[in-house]
Amino acid sequence: MNNKDKTNNVSTMIRTNIYEDFSKIGPHFLMLQDRTRTGSYVKAIQETVKPGDTVLDIGCGTGIFSIISAQAGAGKVYAVEMTDIIHTAEEIAKINNVGDRVLFIKNDLRNVSLEEKADVIITETIGPFVMEEGIVEIVKFARDNFLKPGGKIIPEKVDLYVAPHSDKTLFDRLQEYTGFWKNGVYGLDFSPCVELISEEFLHKPYNWNIEEGFLCDKPKIVKKLNLYEEVETDFENEVVFTLKPRSAVYGFAGFFDVKLSEKTGFNTLPGSPLTHWMYPLFSLDEPMFPNDELTLGIRYEDKDKMWYLSATSK
Repeated sequence: MNNKDKTNNVSTMIRTNIYEDFSKIGPHFLMLQDRTRTGSYVKAIQETVKPGDTVLDIGCGTGIFSIISAQAGAGKVYAVEMTDIIHTAEEIAKINNVGDRVLFIKNDLRNVSLEEKADVIITETIGPFVMEEGIVEIVKFARDNFLKPGGKIIPEKVDLYVAPHSDKTLFDRLQEYTGFWKNGVYGLDFSPCVELISEEFLHKPYNWNIEEGFLCDKPKIVKKLNLYEEVETDFENEVVFTLKPRSAVYGFAGFFDVKLSEKTGFNTLPGSPLTHWMYPLFSLDEPMFPNDELTLGIRYEDKDKMWYLSATSK
């Protein structure tokens, strides 16, 4: 975990929390320059794709994983992408001499039909805290409709972790943000906007950097995803943390561990290189000061892509 960026003020917080437009090049720069993420995927593809394989790349973006698959020997790659960045991806594939083996399809996967089933399915639809981009639903649909018996999925498994933290930086920013609406705007009462903050920052993860020393306990697993199996998109769990007496808890940090292939994976756990996901943080509306134990109930509802956290202490 690296030192926090000193520019993490309220304006920066709001700008960086806007949903990324994947039709623009900016988000793809962030993903491609992330060597942990991209390098791990490249290695897994090179280990998994065999000469003559058919590959389905879901959410192909600029096409890097489709191109690497073709270079690894794939006979045919179906690259599916919903945004206009796909046109740039097609140009990139052509100038890298694999355009004849990569078929780019601009569509929602659910509206796509393929001439053949795939030996390998690849997707990096990993949201801020894994679930939000619909990876479970996407892989299930692709697996049930497009994967050959015995075919491979990249990634194979993802484990989600959470830990309580004592970093009040984001909490203070949210208090400042809330205060702006509570105090009125140009003499007008804008208090209804305060209710929107709960949805924007308390029930959805905010990707932020946090120093490892602020964690109040080791991360605990709250969900295991095996993408070869049936996985519920909605779930809830409860975990117990042991803290030093009267530790100040301002929220919870999320981490994940991804198994891409038999030999390759990566994680965002403490001590690992910082990725473009940074750390998804959930802020509490009020700080907590547990005596020694903190119980966290965590629930995810896929319909609204919302997380619900309930913390209690002895």
